[in-house]
Amino acid sequence: ALKVPDFTKRAEELYRASPGKYAEKDVVHTMQILVDTRCRTADAARARALEARAEVLAGKPFAEVAKKYSDDPSVSRNAGDVGPLMVDQLAPAFAAAVAKMKPGELSQPVLTNFGYHVIRLESVRKGRQFAFSEIRASLMAELKEDWLKQQRKGLIDRITEDPGLKLELDAIQALKTDINAPAPQPGPK
Repeated sequence: ALKVPDFTKRAEELYRASPGKYAEKDVVHTMQILVDTRCRTADAARARALEARAEVLAGKPFAEVAKKYSDDPSVSRNAGDVGPLMVDQLAPAFAAAVAKMKPGELSQPVLTNFGYHVIRLESVRKGRQFAFSEIRASLMAELKEDWLKQQRKGLIDRITEDPGLKLELDAIQALKTDINAPAPQPGPK
């Protein structure tokens, strides 16, 4: 019986207050050769990464070089292809290196907490700001759901805080959980 309010103005306020929340992030597709620094010294790892990079620059297929040099456990199934990821999902140093690259470029070794990476940028899909008209329906649905939750909570609070509320313990104890059991007969009033 409740009349749901119009949430349009509130949705517009939320959109204007946090536009970044309603934006599509940049997505990069990369390939990598990861040389782990835990099983060798940092200098040895960097030298191995440079050796792998030199082979790729000499014309060897990236996937072949990745399988030969990479310590990434997934290299056997993905041949170094990290696939498309949002930039904010990447390690900061990895993301910073990718930001300076053009598709097809091969990076110098990049040190992260995983080791040295030789990165090839395959592609970049730039993110974009969604127009309010594109997200209006989902924002309105969120606001309506939040409003309904508040209304339900308020109703339950009013019922449970009612000092006139009396529990019929006999009726509660007479309830059965066996669905095949006969219904309890109402007692005298």
